[in-house]
Amino acid sequence: LLALYPSEGSRAVCVGLLESDSHAKARAGAARCLAAQTGERVQPALLGALTDPDIRVATAVARSLKQHPGAIDAIDDTVIQALPDEVRALLE
Repeated sequence: LLALYPSEGSRAVCVGLLESDSHAKARAGAARCLAAQTGERVQPALLGALTDPDIRVATAVARSLKQHPGAIDAIDDTVIQALPDEVRALLE
């Protein structure tokens, strides 16, 4: 629901969930929410979560990053090569 109403408040909630929630489903949902959001904390939060150990979160993050022009170009090649195949394929 937060993704339908982009705002500073919903952005802050989604970034907070992505960065610190203990439940993978909540982090993945937060990543999906941030796909349509803009702001200075969005891309750094997504990039930081790209290496989340839960594949559901990492794939949601990869899909969200595709919605942010230039975000994928900012990822170091060594980081991309270390990602699981499923996540790496989403970034191509």
